[in-house]
Amino acid sequence: MTAVAFSVPGESGWRWRIVNDSGETIEESNTVFATLALALDEGRERLRHHAEQSVPLLRRPPLPRQRPPWR
Repeated sequence: MTAVAFSVPGESGWRWRIVNDSGETIEESNTVFATLALALDEGRERLRHHAEQSVPLLRRPPLPRQRPPWR
C-alpha cells in the first residue's frame, strides 16, 4: 500500500488517499490540507496506522516433497 496526495478541481488544497498495489482506494481523507507536503505527511501517518493494525500472516514452511511410490 502507498499514500498519495491529490487535489480536486474547484477545491483549493490537497487531500491524501491510501491505495493498494492494484490502485484500489483503501481510505481517503475528508480534510483538505494547505500544502501537498502536509497532505502526504498525514497520509503516511495513517498508512503507518494501517500497517500497525494488520496482523502479519504466518507462513507455513513448505511440506517436504514426497516421491511417488512408482519411482
